[in-house]
Amino acid sequence: MNAVLIVDERNGLAFNHRPPSRDGALMEDLKTQIDGPLYATDYFGRMASRYGLDVCEEQPENDEDWVLFDHDPTPEEAEKINKIILYRFMDVYYPADERLNLDLSDFTIEEELSFEGTSHDEIVREVLVRNAV
Repeated sequence: MNAVLIVDERNGLAFNHRPPSRDGALMEDLKTQIDGPLYATDYFGRMASRYGLDVCEEQPENDEDWVLFDHDPTPEEAEKINKIILYRFMDVYYPADERLNLDLSDFTIEEELSFEGTSHDEIVREVLVRNAV
């Protein structure tokens, strides 16, 4: 599977089960990065669908499907991830009740881009690909 993760600069994933931000520029950028449906649950899925992303609440069906994680991936989920789009809000530290602890040492940064958000001065997008075994 492919993962989308949205964090603050300290890897905060969610506060009160909500994402660190609902930045419109981030969602517009995400639309250019994925094709096909985005698998997401609850609040994250409703947020993404408001920005015109095709959201599906069912389980992903194949290795190319994109999942918007609202939690730190479990070890079982982590081993299935082949590619990650990681959005990071820079200079922002939200109180977080969920943090990203995923070990990214098995991944290589393929692309990195910094852009201005609608509600944040700087958002960094990193595209990471799992290293070949």
